[in-house]
Amino acid sequence: IKGYSMREKFYFTFCFVILLTSSVYAQEKIKDSLKEIWYNNKLSDSVRTNAIINYLSNHTFNDPNETIKISKELIELGKQNQDYNTLAKAYNYLSRGFFFSGDSQQSFNNLKTSIDFSIKAGDIESSLWHKINLAVFFKESHLTSQESLDILEEVENIASHYELWDLVVDAKYSAIQELIKYSNYLKALSKLGDLELLLNDSSLNINHKDGRLYLTLGQTYKTFKKYDKALIYYTKSIETSHNAKTLSLITRYRFRGDIHLITGDTLAAINDFKKVFEIPLESDSNLFELKERNYIKGLYHYYSNDYDKAYSVFQQVLQYNKTHNLNDLLSYPCLFMARIAIQNNNLNLGLSHSEEGLIYTNNDINLEHRTEFFENLYSINKQMGNPKKALKYFELYTALKDQLFNEEKTKAIVIQEAENNFALERQETNFRHKVELDTREQRQKNIIRSIIIVLGFVILWFLLVINRRKRKSAQREKILQEEFTQQLLKNTEDERSRIAGDLHDSVNHELLHLKEITNAGKKISSDDLSKIIEQVRKISYNLSPAMFEQVGLIKSVEEMCRKIMSVSSLLISTQFIYKENLGIKQELQIYRIIEEALNNILKHSQATHAFIKIESTSSNMEVKIKDNGVGFKTETLEKENTSFGLNNIKQRAKVIKGIVNIKSNEKGTELNLKLNN
Repeated sequence: IKGYSMREKFYFTFCFVILLTSSVYAQEKIKDSLKEIWYNNKLSDSVRTNAIINYLSNHTFNDPNETIKISKELIELGKQNQDYNTLAKAYNYLSRGFFFSGDSQQSFNNLKTSIDFSIKAGDIESSLWHKINLAVFFKESHLTSQESLDILEEVENIASHYELWDLVVDAKYSAIQELIKYSNYLKALSKLGDLELLLNDSSLNINHKDGRLYLTLGQTYKTFKKYDKALIYYTKSIETSHNAKTLSLITRYRFRGDIHLITGDTLAAINDFKKVFEIPLESDSNLFELKERNYIKGLYHYYSNDYDKAYSVFQQVLQYNKTHNLNDLLSYPCLFMARIAIQNNNLNLGLSHSEEGLIYTNNDINLEHRTEFFENLYSINKQMGNPKKALKYFELYTALKDQLFNEEKTKAIVIQEAENNFALERQETNFRHKVELDTREQRQKNIIRSIIIVLGFVILWFLLVINRRKRKSAQREKILQEEFTQQLLKNTEDERSRIAGDLHDSVNHELLHLKEITNAGKKISSDDLSKIIEQVRKISYNLSPAMFEQVGLIKSVEEMCRKIMSVSSLLISTQFIYKENLGIKQELQIYRIIEEALNNILKHSQATHAFIKIESTSSNMEVKIKDNGVGFKTETLEKENTSFGLNNIKQRAKVIKGIVNIKSNEKGTELNLKLNN
């Protein structure tokens, strides 16, 4: 805000404070709301679970005890619902809580449990991520180096099978770090070569949107002190970090700044450290992000020669690392604080920070820091007039420096030999691969030719078979049609004989009786006439439902059901939703289909109950007829074609362009007729 007046500067500052305060307040409200949802038992379990997982993922990273407490509550809910997905996530968060509280055994056990539940839930990807964490975070405390490598190899193989390439990359990277630690450089280089080929293989369609995989490759080359390549991939990871999380982006600028410092480009390093301050922190101001950002802030001020500010920031970093038991990181701030004190000629303070920092380097992780602390203590004691102590620290300094020099020299020689061997192996592998590709290509050409020839014969045979089946089908259809026509003619003659018999036995006898009455000079009673009329009506109804055109399909079906129930023990229930949008001819065919189906139920099914449903919409119609009878084998009847009733139903359906489907078993039979209006 240079160039603005004091009033304008005050206004800008005031607005910034208001925005910052409101943002923090809003985040606290979000955290409280998520917890309120979790403890609201009136809400569904899925809503509560999603809320508390959001809470655990984004708002408890700095509070291990809260993470443990909430995770245990989530586990109880997961057990009640037998929800393996929820249990897998809950045990993973519980593992995280114990890890940051310092209980590695509990963390290890709960992470293994999380893997088991992820597998039960069928979540292969999550189970593999958890296995990588198991191999990386517990290789010192609960796993041997070989066990860790075996787990990573398993993850790599499974992830490759499912084409989870980001998991493959992480597994390879973690394996490379473990192999380097135990000086197995040849195998590490082999995996590094595979890793680079994998990340640059466009055919695999690997997602690089957040640049995390390039970051992995940069880290690997930094480990091998290939700083030019490390710089290339760190830059790629930054350029493709569109969706990267804040902490990851902060770390990338820091790593690239470290490479610039190593290669002597201090100005470029300062610019990278400065970029970190342009990155907005995540919504709940994660303390880990603050710690990392503060450390980089200290580096920025230190290499910008603003030592007072750098010293203040490194004090905050040291206090944070102590509070959170980050023992491996305690020597870093002490190192820079000691440098600043010595540069300011504050020997007592430099002595104090060097002695404290030395305490935090009692392992093999920070030997370079240990060397510098020995050098500081030697120099300070010499200036303060303590020759014995100065000599002691000088001897320790030179011994450790020589040790590190020899180790680095040996390591460089071994790495160079490994690189040479790897280059030879790669050449041999590429040659064998080329030979295999040429052989495979020739074999594939031969196979393709054979397949084309065989396929031609298969297609020709297939066409001949289809043609023969079509002819057989047409002949069979013709035979079936002839048989149906003959059966229909026979049924028509039988129906005529039955009608003639009904007329002769009933109506004709009654008319002869009336003739005798009139010949005797007697009057004909109305009862006698009613008998004849009723008999004629019954005969007519059997030919065509009475008043069908006037009363319509539904009323006619209801009347048919009523008559059947009056003369039999069959109970018929109905459900009609019909908009009367079919023609009279179509309705009559549907009526006859229902009639035929009910006759079959009465004759063959031994059913006690039948159900008829007619439902229509503006575009289609469905008729369903069900019974609870003994059923029959539809395949046998269709194959033998012995059921005239079923053929009659299918032919009538065909007339009105409908589709009939019949299902039958020992629990009953269901007929479905569907047609489009």
